[in-house]
Amino acid sequence: MCPFIKKDWGGEVNDLYTANVVVNGTRRATGFLLKGPGIGKKEMTIADCGKNGDQLIRLFTTPADLFVVQYVGPISEMVVKDVQGKTAELRGKGKSVNFMIMDGQDTARVLFAYGKL
Repeated sequence: MCPFIKKDWGGEVNDLYTANVVVNGTRRATGFLLKGPGIGKKEMTIADCGKNGDQLIRLFTTPADLFVVQYVGPISEMVVKDVQGKTAELRGKGKSVNFMIMDGQDTARVLFAYGKL
């Protein structure tokens, strides 16, 4: 097991937090929400994000300026809208934040690029 990955449990703030993501030559503190096929659904919805559907709320309390939501399949438009709204709220408070949505196709591209698929 990788020492950087936390034990998965229902109340974590994020699945992974790192300052090692580089965007345009600058390190970015990044919080990740990662979902795999274990949710047992074709499309990830807000209800799939934590036991109470509150994992996105918790993710955005991470002291990050980049938030990544990743799933191995399609991600519902409502998840995207929620992430957009949470990002806009933080920007309204003067924080410089961005987000990235990685659906199954994006995940496959990254895995392929690194020889994992």
